[in-house]
Amino acid sequence: RRHCVARGAPRLGRQARGVDGHLAVAMAAAMEVSVSYKAGKGGGERTTTLTLPATARVADLLSALQQRFGVEPARQALKPAEAAVLADKAKGSSAEARPFGLAHAAQPLASFLPTSRALELKRLPPQISYRLVFVVEYTLPLLAVLFFAAQPSFVYGADAAAAGLSADGQLAVLLWTLHYGKRLAETLWLHKFSRPTMPFTNLYKNAGYYFAAGLGVGYTVASPGFTGSTGALRTAGILLFVAGELVNFAVHVHLASLPSETDRSRRQPPRGPLFALVTSPNYTAEVVAWLGFAALCGLSVAPLLFVAAGAAQMAVWAKQKHSGYKQSNPEYARARAAIFPFVL
Repeated sequence: RRHCVARGAPRLGRQARGVDGHLAVAMAAAMEVSVSYKAGKGGGERTTTLTLPATARVADLLSALQQRFGVEPARQALKPAEAAVLADKAKGSSAEARPFGLAHAAQPLASFLPTSRALELKRLPPQISYRLVFVVEYTLPLLAVLFFAAQPSFVYGADAAAAGLSADGQLAVLLWTLHYGKRLAETLWLHKFSRPTMPFTNLYKNAGYYFAAGLGVGYTVASPGFTGSTGALRTAGILLFVAGELVNFAVHVHLASLPSETDRSRRQPPRGPLFALVTSPNYTAEVVAWLGFAALCGLSVAPLLFVAAGAAQMAVWAKQKHSGYKQSNPEYARARAAIFPFVL
């Protein structure tokens, strides 16, 4: 019996060491993340420390913070604490201090953490899905123009119903419908969004712009006796519109085939013949299409104003993309314009 006990003792020791080893591995496989959060104006700063697996994704942290602070993931904006960034730079670290949030949910959390794993949390204003905003802003101008076309007596008087839409008006309504039908289909089944949400207030601004455009264009092209352009201007307008729409769609298909990158500073510029002269050929093509539409409409005021406003806004977006690509690939940006070849 003494012999059996003596031989069994080392076996118990190995078991104990095995348990201790598992605990050590478990401790090494976890990481502590410190998050500071200031709750609104006048709210005191609260700091919490969370223990997460070393393999945790950003989504795991967002979920834990929702439970701790009651901030839903779509409204969480995180960044390394300023003191942590300065400390890392003092140690000679070249790692980037990148902000992150719901758009990065599937990415490894460790890639966003400073050495001290100290973060700051900011609560964003109410958010809304990018895709939903696009659906609303494309549906409203489509319905506005179709309303004017379908209910002329309601807008222009009883005699307008008997007269019906002019041939030019019918063509303008058809092209408008095809464009926004295409945009809705792209939004639902083609586009990939680098960010899942935007501030809810953007819905009023975006939808208001498109709805106003629909009202102005619809009132113009559905009015009794509307006449568009004739001859070469009419032909050029139709050709420009069709070419612009086709190129715009081709660019969207190409962009949808590229791998997603939520970090704009790391996003690689697209390649291909459509990107040889400009950074955003989809915007260039859309401006061309709407210039064709305005030409077809006899250069009426409402379509021209719509083209001018749209071109100005798309130029802003194109310049922002162009600036972003300068960070990741300066040679690419220098060889191209943002939206209008050799001009802007």
